[in-house]
Amino acid sequence: MMFRKKCDINRSIFQDTAVFLLTFSLQYNIIVCIIIQYAETLYFQIRKETDVIIFIGEMIMEKDYRIPLKFKAGKYSLSELTEDDEAIALHLGEYDIFSYYTPKDGKEVILYNIDEKTIESGLYAAYDDEGRLKYIQLTKNGEFKLVYIAFESNEEAKMTLFDFAEKSAEYISQQLLRVKEKVARIFVEYYYDGQAFEYRAKYGTLSDMKAVAGKDWDIDNCGDYPEQNRAECDVDTLKVMLLCTPVKIIGDMLELVIDTMTERIKANVIDRLDKTEDFRFIAVAYD
Repeated sequence: MMFRKKCDINRSIFQDTAVFLLTFSLQYNIIVCIIIQYAETLYFQIRKETDVIIFIGEMIMEKDYRIPLKFKAGKYSLSELTEDDEAIALHLGEYDIFSYYTPKDGKEVILYNIDEKTIESGLYAAYDDEGRLKYIQLTKNGEFKLVYIAFESNEEAKMTLFDFAEKSAEYISQQLLRVKEKVARIFVEYYYDGQAFEYRAKYGTLSDMKAVAGKDWDIDNCGDYPEQNRAECDVDTLKVMLLCTPVKIIGDMLELVIDTMTERIKANVIDRLDKTEDFRFIAVAYD
């Protein structure tokens, strides 16, 4: 708003200047035309620069939300919740980056492409029978996105992650089983750096492998096969679950997720695919 006022003030100054100069237009017609032209040029230049500043100001707008750790049992929208000293602070920063620190361990969780409208219309918090915060989720176009989950024990974290890992492996397996061509390679790649988590599979058909070999590339390198051959799952939910896991067991839980998914995919697809004689299943971590 401040920038727009400045812009309006500049316009007023130029308009007043033009009126003043026009009173002498009969004697100084040529000079006046030059000055007015310069004034208009200067005004539009200021306006252009001002609009850029306004756009940048809107782009970097930030906002905070506080979700109470204790509330009435049930599920509530953001507008139904009330402020409390004991709360999880959610921060919406520039470029639609949504972040917070876990209440127990202080681990930072970062989610991307979360806009203000989605938060204020689709954020919900759920509380158990004792009024303790169980999870926070976003709803948009009928789809759910996990933001935060509270685990009361190590065993609960383990069972939840194990269950979701099995479902994710089944989802990836179904994508791989849709391949009708003869398959030469199945790759599984995973990555975790303490914040980001990735897990995906990719297949390579016999024709894909021949194309790779024909370029003198490594036929056992996942990156040399077509990107459209990927099979993915909801890694964002897995990432949130891992980061909300008690810090003492997060390494064990990461291993549990990766091993469970890899073994389930292998068991689900290998015997059901049409494979080449030199077929390989390759699972690797990448950086």
